[in-house]
Amino acid sequence: MNGRTTVDTSLIAGDGTCKCAPGDEEETHLSRGRPRHTWRALWLAMGLAMAFAVVESGAMAGASQYRLIEGSEWVDDCPVCGRPTLSSPLRGQFTMELIEETPIGSRYEMRDVEFHTGMGTEWDVRLSGTGFFEVGGEVALRQAMRLELRVEGLGEAIHRTFTNEITTVSRQWPMLDIALNDVEGTPFQTYRLVLRAAPLREIWFSTANGMTSGNSDPPFERISPGDLLSGDGRVVRSNRDLLSRLGFMPPTPEIGIDALEVQPGGEIWFSLGESRFSETLGWLQEGDLLSERGRVVKRNQELTGAFQFAGGPSDLGLDAVHTLPNGEIWFSLRKAALSEALGVTIGVGDLLSERGYLVRSAKELLANFKPESPDSDIGLDGLYAWPNGEIWFSVESGFVSPTAGGIQRGDILSDQGFVVIRNLDLVQPFSPLEDLADFGLDGLWLVTDLALASEKGPTLELPNYHADGELELNWDGPGRVFQVERASDPAGPYAPASPILPALQWRHRVESAAGQDFFRVRQW
Repeated sequence: MNGRTTVDTSLIAGDGTCKCAPGDEEETHLSRGRPRHTWRALWLAMGLAMAFAVVESGAMAGASQYRLIEGSEWVDDCPVCGRPTLSSPLRGQFTMELIEETPIGSRYEMRDVEFHTGMGTEWDVRLSGTGFFEVGGEVALRQAMRLELRVEGLGEAIHRTFTNEITTVSRQWPMLDIALNDVEGTPFQTYRLVLRAAPLREIWFSTANGMTSGNSDPPFERISPGDLLSGDGRVVRSNRDLLSRLGFMPPTPEIGIDALEVQPGGEIWFSLGESRFSETLGWLQEGDLLSERGRVVKRNQELTGAFQFAGGPSDLGLDAVHTLPNGEIWFSLRKAALSEALGVTIGVGDLLSERGYLVRSAKELLANFKPESPDSDIGLDGLYAWPNGEIWFSVESGFVSPTAGGIQRGDILSDQGFVVIRNLDLVQPFSPLEDLADFGLDGLWLVTDLALASEKGPTLELPNYHADGELELNWDGPGRVFQVERASDPAGPYAPASPILPALQWRHRVESAAGQDFFRVRQW
């Protein structure tokens, strides 16, 4: 689902000689040993590599990484014992790859299955293995799954086969919701899995409240409400870096960010939590859509102009934003206003299009949650629209749902009526020291294998070797985010060398040991 470019670039071997000769196009390489000879020799090797080092490949098809979401469970039961059924939240991931497709259905291989209960401690149950999944049907849509799993953490390691009895499909593909029974189970001991999953690699977000991370050493433990975070527990882009090109004086004050979107080339768009004067751009409204690269993408009045709001052009704020593949921008406001073009009042929980139509009302977004006060406008904050039409979002005010329970303002919700992930589970990898029930959620963006960037893969430039021992890789491509992968052989296997980045550059620390490294870049 993503383009990929392989670079096999010959620099300098451990003895300072170029391993790539004019007739060696098939196997050029990058030595890990630091060059011990002149920069002139280094540039000569680079010049030889430039002619044939970069090989472009098309989009990767078939494989998607899935993550378990809220509602996944491990169930331990003894039907004849009379003891309470034991259940624990289940977390983890797996890879799904299409292996067969017919006019009436599809068959997928499931591999790299890694599940665990609780928070991943030594007391948890851990499950690993492989399986198959089928979906389709001539009359009605049906699903079938079979997993062969190694189960550890029960005092011993055992093998169990799990499959489903209920074949009806309750969630729109590519989301998964399926209950699996233990084939080897007995009346005295049986297990069950409830798997709710989405094709996710990472969730990127910003919080309404800052936090102190228990996983970082000073001075990096402070997490700002203006930082762009990953649900894997890292800061993707600091508030300082996001604001550095916007011309604020004094330089880079801490300002919360609201709407969030990642564009081709890794450009990050966002809005500010407050209006602010820029020395280079003038007065920036909280409703303006800005780029981290130091420009105004769209003024708030440009976004809202087609609605002809009463009172003339004014800043109505910007709380959520999402761009469609065709470039159309969807958004929500921070202030309610009367649209003279539509003849209705637009609320802060309504989803709008810059083209002047109501995409989804707040009431429609929340309908499947059956809130106690269906007409109340509780706001729309984070936003992500899936290719299948499903919308994930957060709200500004909590509410109670008879089907999903209490909803906090920082929970990620689906318009299909289920909770994707609770706010405290989302921030848990940061181990926040603050005792808060909810840190809020202002911005939302997802890294998913379903977001096909382009048939054209990224193009890597000639690497730069720095005197401090780091190799700098630069590339260009239509993807929104990228990841550098490395292998010791051009045929692989390749493993991630960098985190997933909204950037076109990455530096790799060169090891002192002799050897070869081959790099390629993936994009989403």
